[in-house]
Amino acid sequence: MSYYHRACGLKTDGSITCWGNEDNSLVPDPSEGPFTAVTAAGIHTCGIRADSTAACWNRLDSYELPGDGYTAIAIAKHRALYSACGMHTDGTITCREDDITPSGRYTNIFASHGNTCGIRQTDGTIHCAGDTSSEVLYKADRLLDPPPGRFTQITTGGNHACALRTDQTIECWGANHRGQTGKPPTR
Repeated sequence: MSYYHRACGLKTDGSITCWGNEDNSLVPDPSEGPFTAVTAAGIHTCGIRADSTAACWNRLDSYELPGDGYTAIAIAKHRALYSACGMHTDGTITCREDDITPSGRYTNIFASHGNTCGIRQTDGTIHCAGDTSSEVLYKADRLLDPPPGRFTQITTGGNHACALRTDQTIECWGANHRGQTGKPPTR
């Protein structure tokens, strides 16, 4: 059974449902909700509750991120484990692991192999923080070195990331094993 072949979503009652992998330890008990957001990566599932607290579950343990006021949540693979980061209403980010927590205030976050990045509230630039061990950098290539400029949205694809510039063009960086950081086709 593979723990990487699944997807999760929110039901209208705020409960989380996952499919594609029959391991129910990755789905929270309904009494822990209702939830307003959910994310999943590998063997890890996290959600933001209606009271703005954040909780995560995996095959090994469950935990909550400290504090409340979460508006977004992301999962990073960190030192062979998965770790969550959440963005608060004021734009600050809290991660389970301090060394992948970027400082400052953000409008958007994403997480990937050993790092967390966000779009800064002050100037729209991308800032990343993360594990700089050779093992992580090998996997993440240049994710910790995002392109300059102003951006409005960002997402990750494992070992690469793409972001939408304020001029509506797309910029991608990181691993380019299959051309994923090249320019998107025009129509």
